[in-house]
Amino acid sequence: MFSEGFNIGKNLVYWLHKQIYDYNLFALETDDNESRQSAAIVKWQKYTTWLYVLLVSVSLYVIFYIALLQPNPHTITINNVRPENIEKVRRNHGDTLSCPCSNTTIRYGTFISNIITFHSICSSIFVTEEWIQAFYIRVTNAYHYSSNMNEVYSQFKLLARLCTLSKDTMFRNKIILDNKELVSIELLSKNRLESEINSVIEHFKNSTTTQIISFINYLRITTHSNHFVSALRTNLQAIIFPPSNEPEGQIFISGKWTIIYGHENLIGLNDLFNCAHINGLISPTLHLPNLNTFAPPAPIKGFVRGCLAFEALLVSTLDCFWDIDCLNSLIAQCPVLEQMNLNMSNHVLSDKQLNISVDNLLLKFFVEQWSSNINYSVYFETCAPQFCIYTTIQETNFLNALTLLISLYGGLIIVCRLLAPSMIKIVFKFKHRSLNSRMNSVFIFKQTRNSFLWLRQLNLFEKNNKQIEKNRKQQVVITRVYLFLLANSFLIITLFTSLNTQTITKSVYNPTLDEYKNLKLLYSNTLKCPCSTIIVPYHTSIELSATLHQICSSDFISETWISILKFAIVQEVSTDWRNYASSQFQLLSDLCHLANKTIVDAISRLMMQSFISSYAITENDLNKQLNITLEEFFCSTVVSFSELVESVRLLIQIDQPFSQIGDASGEFPLDLIATAVTDETHSRLSYKIEFVLNGLLDANTSAMKCTCATNKYCHTSSILYDVKYMPLHEHNYEAVYTIPGMIKGCFVTDSLLLSTLECFYSNVTCFPMLMKYIEEKYEQNSPDPLRIDIHPLIYNESSSRFPPNTSISSIVKQMLIETWNPSVSYKTYYETCAPTHCTYSITIRTKNTTEVLTTLLCMISGITLLLRLLTPQLVNFIYFLKGYKAQKQQQQHIPVSSKFSDRIKTKVKMSFRCLWTALIELNIFSIRDFGTNIDRNMGLRWGQWATRLYVSLLIIGLASFIIHSTIEPRTLIKTFDKPLFKSYNHLKHKYGEKLRCSCSSIASTYRQYTTIEPIFHQICKSQFISDEWRIKLTQNLVNNLSIYDVKDYRRFLSAHLQFLQGLCELSQQSVNTYIKQFLDSFLITPQLLSETDFHMLLDSSIEQGKLNALNTISQLLFLIRHINHGNGITSAYGTNFQYVDFYDVSYMIFLMTRGIIYDNECDCGQYHNCTTQAKFIQTNSSQNISIKGLKMGCTPSESFLASTLECFYDLSCIQLIQEYTSSTNGLNYLPIPSTHMKRFSINTTVDELVQKFFVDDWNKTTDYSSYYQQCEPSFCSYTYSQKIVSFYTLTLLTGLQGGLTIVLKWITPELIRIIMNIYQHRKKRKTIVQPITTLESIPKTKISR
Repeated sequence: MFSEGFNIGKNLVYWLHKQIYDYNLFALETDDNESRQSAAIVKWQKYTTWLYVLLVSVSLYVIFYIALLQPNPHTITINNVRPENIEKVRRNHGDTLSCPCSNTTIRYGTFISNIITFHSICSSIFVTEEWIQAFYIRVTNAYHYSSNMNEVYSQFKLLARLCTLSKDTMFRNKIILDNKELVSIELLSKNRLESEINSVIEHFKNSTTTQIISFINYLRITTHSNHFVSALRTNLQAIIFPPSNEPEGQIFISGKWTIIYGHENLIGLNDLFNCAHINGLISPTLHLPNLNTFAPPAPIKGFVRGCLAFEALLVSTLDCFWDIDCLNSLIAQCPVLEQMNLNMSNHVLSDKQLNISVDNLLLKFFVEQWSSNINYSVYFETCAPQFCIYTTIQETNFLNALTLLISLYGGLIIVCRLLAPSMIKIVFKFKHRSLNSRMNSVFIFKQTRNSFLWLRQLNLFEKNNKQIEKNRKQQVVITRVYLFLLANSFLIITLFTSLNTQTITKSVYNPTLDEYKNLKLLYSNTLKCPCSTIIVPYHTSIELSATLHQICSSDFISETWISILKFAIVQEVSTDWRNYASSQFQLLSDLCHLANKTIVDAISRLMMQSFISSYAITENDLNKQLNITLEEFFCSTVVSFSELVESVRLLIQIDQPFSQIGDASGEFPLDLIATAVTDETHSRLSYKIEFVLNGLLDANTSAMKCTCATNKYCHTSSILYDVKYMPLHEHNYEAVYTIPGMIKGCFVTDSLLLSTLECFYSNVTCFPMLMKYIEEKYEQNSPDPLRIDIHPLIYNESSSRFPPNTSISSIVKQMLIETWNPSVSYKTYYETCAPTHCTYSITIRTKNTTEVLTTLLCMISGITLLLRLLTPQLVNFIYFLKGYKAQKQQQQHIPVSSKFSDRIKTKVKMSFRCLWTALIELNIFSIRDFGTNIDRNMGLRWGQWATRLYVSLLIIGLASFIIHSTIEPRTLIKTFDKPLFKSYNHLKHKYGEKLRCSCSSIASTYRQYTTIEPIFHQICKSQFISDEWRIKLTQNLVNNLSIYDVKDYRRFLSAHLQFLQGLCELSQQSVNTYIKQFLDSFLITPQLLSETDFHMLLDSSIEQGKLNALNTISQLLFLIRHINHGNGITSAYGTNFQYVDFYDVSYMIFLMTRGIIYDNECDCGQYHNCTTQAKFIQTNSSQNISIKGLKMGCTPSESFLASTLECFYDLSCIQLIQEYTSSTNGLNYLPIPSTHMKRFSINTTVDELVQKFFVDDWNKTTDYSSYYQQCEPSFCSYTYSQKIVSFYTLTLLTGLQGGLTIVLKWITPELIRIIMNIYQHRKKRKTIVQPITTLESIPKTKISR
């Protein structure tokens, strides 16, 4: 068995060796080729065959292997864009996934629902008008001031107003947030969208809180520093001392500041002070008097009493509202509440939060929870991505590999069939070349000439040797055309494949900072590095502080200096600067602390916010964007503070709050006038108390210089006096020194803000002089004087932007800030961003050298086959046209026997018959393709069947490839470098939303393509707001307005005109500031916005900015009006509260206050906006003259806000005012026209005008082309799917056709031979007849010889 197997193997090896040795692919196509060829030729052919097989095998393996191993990036397009599909792709290809939004600007309100839950107190019965009004009593009880019912009323009302403010502010912010536009160039993932939205919401909540808390703190400071007197009598008690029996006895009205007790949570003191110094607590508990019985007053748990109701409320807690016993006690002691039959068990607050002050609740704006529900599905639908693309590295699939293999094989067959014989010839020439042969110039010339002759005679289309000369020439022409077309085809393909470019995306994982910088340097336009942490807190990248004016760190705001000034008073001369210097520097100290606290809080809240960074940005861009944020932060912080200062000053000037600066330790005279009248009802002497409007005396004449109410510029110099004492306790005084830069105004705030600090710098002569006079009085008055060691300010021009003669008002408007000190750390930012990978797109040659070579090899066979088929037909057709033309000319002289149509029909029939016959008899295979053991007829028949199979398989293969290419088209990205605006418009019109352009400059200011011009109400451009009009109109009125009735409009006229002017100026200033801030802010767009989205975004941003600006002034006015009313601040006009005498203890009478009643029994003690029709009251007549549209009320500001401007449209009304002010001369002003108003009418209230900032219309223009120039796209691109008609598909199709042609020409004959052999074998078995053999027994016979 072993030897038999060995022999079989040996025979098999021998057979294989013989087959390989005898294998000859280059034998001549004749039946007797072997016999006619010499041994040398056969040997040459075999060598050529072996080299050919080697070249084909090696080349096919190497090129095919290289093509398969090369990275094969594919850009895949998803047209069926659904959230679940995208999330699956994002998990695997999130680094390259891109889904451009059809709508790039999306309103937050379309996919976000915000639910704000407030503290339960704000929705309880305790902040309703019904509950609050139950505690109001028209007349307060001076004797029982420690149990003041109206103070309970004021605190409850203030609590309700704080709830209203919080709700209004938060709901307004919610509206602004809903209208805010999200710029979403691409579809964001759910996590990234939620992170970005939550960051924006936090910013909204924090920014508003900081601003309003700053407003409130400034109001608290100015109220205390100006010593405003409360009608609730919580900070000052007014007392009348009846006249003595002396002949010239006078009625003295004195004031006494309320004593307060230290409270560690509020002031950190345990000593006795009074309300002139500190807004402290009168009592640690607020008691409610029992109005039903004579029982002692009951404490209200958690509430305290203070110098002002608002101050007390802030340190109070709401513990009583969780305590049923405390609530029942409130009901028991208030008759109105008892009548309401309330079951307090139903009103106890549910969310028990004890020992939390109102101040702490206010810091959170009474918000318990702000929950945001982000509907990602709605966002997805609004974004509406039409397609998504991503890049993936794929292995070559089986079909592509097979296509490549077939195409390569076809090309290599042709190339190697050309190369192998040439190489063998060269080898043989070198081998057999004689040693004497030399490569001289004659030889080279001869070879060159032979080559040309060979080319001239080359005939690739020779059919046989028996051709006529005419056919031979035609075949030579065909050959030349064929070679020309072949060379040009390869040249075109080579140029196209080598010069064609494509954009591919590459990835770098976990890049370091240095790697990122290098990548950004190389691929700045397309580099994207998604941050693993897209919410980057500002505190990780920014360090920020502010340097305040040196006064805020000087000795002049220290407690020591202020204490010295408190003792350095001159009691004998009330106008001496030293008497109110302590109040000025206390206010300056408070402003410094407020500015510092506001800045620290604002910075703290800014640092708590986050910088949304979806992708890592360069250091330059980070600095640019953060500088934008910081500049907006600096500007908004300072501007809001400046607006606050101006608004408070304006309302103080208009309403003239009753204020007093007196001896803090005892009693002091008040600016009140008491007139004794007989009270016939009670048969006793009563007193009518009237206010005296504040005014300033001339320093030289001691006469009244100006009245503060009618002259907003009223001020005088600050003077030091020298007092000389005389016998019998008499004294006189004289002015000894006018302090440079120090001004005395109507209020402490005016005095400070109008002054400068020039006298407190070193190297000035006034500082030692001033210190001398202060030290003199301090040592004289202080029981235990200390050594004064106060250092002056030092001016350094390089470190301070405020010269010594700068007004304090200018410094305060800048929030006392010298410089901001920002520092941005890019390294920390990058570490926080921590990109996990970076992707960048590069434009490369679609095919490298190897791929170009591969493409050429793939296409050689296809092109040669096509050209071999088409070129003869093309040349023959040309010859046919030429011959047909000559034949036609010859036939013109020969009569035509048949019709033209009959001839055409005949020719068509003959053509179809010939075509059918040609197809039936078509045979592209030789007999040798089927082997040597076959006769000619069978070879011809087999060739026809093989040809038909070949054509069928070729058609099926090419059709399959075409169908596959149609089903799976290629996704390509086309780029355009730096397109001009005109080109961009053309591309946008052509490609629509698929076109995307990356900005080379991602940030640009709105000013570069936007203009905004406000059109203010005509009143703000008229003469009625000018100083000239007001001064001329009121110059004939009595200076202090004392002769006019308290409800005569002449008392309010000047205040209303000042208020109108101030409101116009404040509105114009705020609007212009908003416009400047907006235009100087930056629009950040990494991708170019479409024109529609650009205009939508700008309109939304402008509207948002207007709402924010309007909210600021609205909130500020709300706070001033309600806090002042809650504190019971009395107006020196005497129009909201009046003093009345109440309790007589023989030697003094305590004064009580009562609210003034206006229309509809509106009590100013209850409501801040009570009004009545403005009238001129004639003294000697009962006739009162009403003034159209104008009102009077609790205060000039409130009454004017409730008024309309109808009078200023009516000439007769203007003349009426001129008549009653005796100012008809020189005031021939025309009324403002009532036409051309868009938003307002003549009966629009001033309050409505203020809410709209007096802006009647906005003119805004936007220029998209300018925005395009600022964006300056570095490139634009669009993604498209390549269809079957593309050059790429034609290239593959041509290569596949050529390869299939060769492969099928090799396979098809073998298939036919096998099939026919099987068929013949089966047929032969059926036709063989099997013989039947019968065996019979033959008897043996004996044969004899």
